[in-house]
Amino acid sequence: MNNILANAIASITLGIEDYKSEGRHRPLSALRNISAGILLLFKAKLARLAPDETLIKKDFQLAWQDGRASWTAKGDKTIDYHGIQERFKLVGIRFNFKEMDRIISQRNRIEHYVADVPVEALRESIANAVNLINRFCREQMDVEAASLFDPDIWQMVLQEKAIHDVEKNACNDRMGQMNWPYPELLNIAVDHYLCGTCDGDLVSPVDPGAPLREVRFACAACGAAEGYASAMEAAFLSWAAIENCRSIKYGGEAVNDDCEKCMSDLVLASRGYCVACGYEHFKRCDGCGQVFQKSHFCESCDYADGLAARIDRSSLEES
Repeated sequence: MNNILANAIASITLGIEDYKSEGRHRPLSALRNISAGILLLFKAKLARLAPDETLIKKDFQLAWQDGRASWTAKGDKTIDYHGIQERFKLVGIRFNFKEMDRIISQRNRIEHYVADVPVEALRESIANAVNLINRFCREQMDVEAASLFDPDIWQMVLQEKAIHDVEKNACNDRMGQMNWPYPELLNIAVDHYLCGTCDGDLVSPVDPGAPLREVRFACAACGAAEGYASAMEAAFLSWAAIENCRSIKYGGEAVNDDCEKCMSDLVLASRGYCVACGYEHFKRCDGCGQVFQKSHFCESCDYADGLAARIDRSSLEES
């Protein structure tokens, strides 16, 4: 085992021990050590590709030797999280950093805004860390994560993940009981809505049977509550940012559109439905059944009406 990988395991282990301790500052210490350990895990992969560690160094300098130019690493400073993502792209490593983004986001929130964090909120980061470490070790390191850690430590994190997963499934079930006008909105809420206070994903409706715009969501981790409008706006924008990046990159169209009623950009383009105000931009023609935008005419019926009008005018002119 190389030194970087050993340091990664040690840092993650220390974070887990911080998480289980009784110290007042355990949330920040735990997340700092866990996130630092995972970043080292990423660097261990890059170091495996380049044993001289050039892929993990931040600075380079041009060297000239024997009539040839080459790049060599300069100094001891290594790349940060953004740099790791860029190096992965450079060498062709495809990896979804979604869980890591969540861990770093929660760490930053605790570091700058929150003094005391409930154990449920930390449990989500532990669950995300388990998912990420398992996936990265299997896909990129050709090893099972369980074989790298002390069995007691790994069983501890698996137990925390299992508890979180049960709670998350319960929240998703309650989300599914709401009167969603379109199934896409349920998927957006389940996958992208996070608590505005603790960034946790254990959010669910207080009364799933209430009228959609009267629903309030509560967080099982910190107890914070939020109304439908602000909750869905945040979830929708998070979803749209990701989907637009994918769609537009390959020549597709944006997944969101502007609302002609409330002037927001929260229209689900595929359905013509505004998440912000509930306005339906599409209408079904009573004559032919075609779906069209309310501000336009049905193409089929508009053509038929126009033809009838021209026939009427011709008849009047002849008489």
